[in-house]
Amino acid sequence: MKATQLIKEIDQGGYGFKQGFLPTHLLKPIPLDTWVGGAEMENIDAEIVGTVVDFLVCTINDASPFPTFQGLLYRTQAFRGVEAYEVVQELLGKISGLDNTSIVAACQLCQYDKISGYAGLNATVNLPNTMAIPNIDTIWNIRRMVKRVQKYFEKYGPLVFQGVEVRAPKAVGEIDYMTNRELIDLKVSSRQPNKKQTFQVLMYYLMAYYSGEPQFQAIQYLTLLNPRRGIAYQIVVDKLLPGAVGIVSKGILGFPHSPRDI
Repeated sequence: MKATQLIKEIDQGGYGFKQGFLPTHLLKPIPLDTWVGGAEMENIDAEIVGTVVDFLVCTINDASPFPTFQGLLYRTQAFRGVEAYEVVQELLGKISGLDNTSIVAACQLCQYDKISGYAGLNATVNLPNTMAIPNIDTIWNIRRMVKRVQKYFEKYGPLVFQGVEVRAPKAVGEIDYMTNRELIDLKVSSRQPNKKQTFQVLMYYLMAYYSGEPQFQAIQYLTLLNPRRGIAYQIVVDKLLPGAVGIVSKGILGFPHSPRDI
């Protein structure tokens, strides 16, 4: 089961943690810059905007959009036909940075990727170039958010891993970013962090820890990076609640023991 789905099924209060397994008040807010406000009339779904920000960060880091959209390319070629595949390739060729053309193309690709997944492999889905065009406010906000993420990694990075799949006996998830000492989950909500979001990053940390990879066991910080709010919310791993770590590790994820038992 995906970790995001598992989160919806777990009543954290039922385990005795009404404020969550990782209470938000334990997070230290780190301002990304002094800029406040932003364009408010976005015309693209917030979930798509978050995906676009993530994809553009990864694309710029890879110096090419093709690794980021490799999965979409494969699915389109295998199940959507030559015409759709050629359109996807054409849009990928338009992504070269944070100019308007690149952001519009990324928005269309992310919309197409989402709709294709929901529709099923055998369903007829509009080609990417028929997806909604982001308005100026949406483009401006996406560009600002990507730049904020880039500046964060310039200061606290470098970015070492991105899009890392992690597994547990009862769940699977994907870590957005990692530096040499920090696990980072990207959020683009205009709201404060909540206990479902902190539960998610806690699960990702525990799944990474149990992978046995030395670089994952060296993680010192868990961070919710929100470039829309301009704040990174961070906790030192040593300050995680031992009881919560034990319950999530063994009772929810299905590992034989907790890192605090080792």
